[in-house]
Amino acid sequence: MGGRRWGALLRRGLLLAVVFAVVLGAAGAWAGAKRDALHQATATILVNPLEGNPFSPDGRDGLVNLETEARLVTADAVARAVAKNVGLTEPGSALQGVSVEVPPNTQLLKISVERRDAGLARRLANAYAQEYLKYREARTASTVFTRQAHLSEELRSMKAQLTGLTKERAGVGISAQRKALLDQQISGLVAQVAQIQAEQTTLGYVSQDPGQVVTPAAEESTGPLPTVVLGGVAGAGLGLALALGVLYVRARRADKVGSVRDLVAAGYEVIGAADDVDALRARLLVDLPHRPSVVLLADAGGSGIASSETGRALADSLARARLRSVLVVLEEENHGDAGRDAAGRLIHPMAGSGKPVRGLAEVIAGEVNLDKALVQVDDFGYRLPPGGSAPVAAWGDLLASPEFAGLVSELRERGEVIVFAGVTLPSADGQLLAGHADAVMVQATTGASTNAELEAALREVGEGPARALGVVHRKAGTAAQHVASKDA
Repeated sequence: MGGRRWGALLRRGLLLAVVFAVVLGAAGAWAGAKRDALHQATATILVNPLEGNPFSPDGRDGLVNLETEARLVTADAVARAVAKNVGLTEPGSALQGVSVEVPPNTQLLKISVERRDAGLARRLANAYAQEYLKYREARTASTVFTRQAHLSEELRSMKAQLTGLTKERAGVGISAQRKALLDQQISGLVAQVAQIQAEQTTLGYVSQDPGQVVTPAAEESTGPLPTVVLGGVAGAGLGLALALGVLYVRARRADKVGSVRDLVAAGYEVIGAADDVDALRARLLVDLPHRPSVVLLADAGGSGIASSETGRALADSLARARLRSVLVVLEEENHGDAGRDAAGRLIHPMAGSGKPVRGLAEVIAGEVNLDKALVQVDDFGYRLPPGGSAPVAAWGDLLASPEFAGLVSELRERGEVIVFAGVTLPSADGQLLAGHADAVMVQATTGASTNAELEAALREVGEGPARALGVVHRKAGTAAQHVASKDA
């Protein structure tokens, strides 16, 4: 980035910093002034697990249960008792300024009350702690009482049944079969009676201690500086930090793509590098295990075509792994204006050799079949060059045609991994190709691609059906590392 651009960004950043600091500093001072008019008192209680309450001995998730207990502190029943305790006529007024916090990894509840009257704040906080503990204890007592009553009724009923069966068993003229049945029923009832008596005994030992006040409420002391000053300083500091953050983001977005570390720090998913296609192949095969697969390797932005070289190296790497690979190139790398004729047609490397140029354009146009246009590189590798008879401007029409969709289906029958390369994103051609691909990799070149172009390319992929595998990093001027082979 040039000095002028840095200067303009710095000037705008300083102005933005001043505006943010003034606005947020004023907001912080206003909030501090409001805070100074209030007094806060906090009471801390230790909560014991208790029957009939959310935080119970059988509770599975203590954090969720304590959050539920925190909400019960301000329940209507507790608020009414607190209002009566401190002499307030309206229960709703006792809820004003009340907040409950659950410190992480504890069984504590911190009940804070903010009021203009410091004494009232202390009384309310202490009253909430006391009345909440009473409320929990009452819930437990009610639960235990209800359970005891239910068990007592069950025990009375079973004893009555047991008495009747025993009398019948002792009667005269009872058959042996009937006696055996009665003995079985009596044994079952005896076991149930013993179980109910055991439950009654257990309920007698249920703890009814709801917890205790660990720290009574006391007005929190203020620091050496008024809150209005602290709020203003904090707001101004936040404004400066936000301004610097905005300045950094704007500078970062306008900057060129840097190293792999810079891409990762910026939040991009980097899946490999152009100078290590074997590692890139491994990541591709792991992330895209099904076969056959169509992969698009596109360059970010319009700074140049380098993906065809990386795609050729990747296809060679796949072929070395004994995977049938087909590389389809739309435009060769380093083809600038000199790579096209006056009609805008690509100048193929075989042009002038006396051989007809046949490739992707001719296959889509129906001039040749796919088998005649495919060039076999080795036992597992094939190439489909761009061809020499189609103007570059006509790619969009050809890629949008039904014939191209049929060609992709034929390629899936011939190869396990089909790699399309030699196209940029965002672009109409790249978007059309991405619509036929299973996954897309976007190549970013150091010093050539920008972060804005890379973001735009990934965003366009995200809007289509293909899966975005991530970013391939390429160092400027670095050739992709692959085994040299007979080129198409």
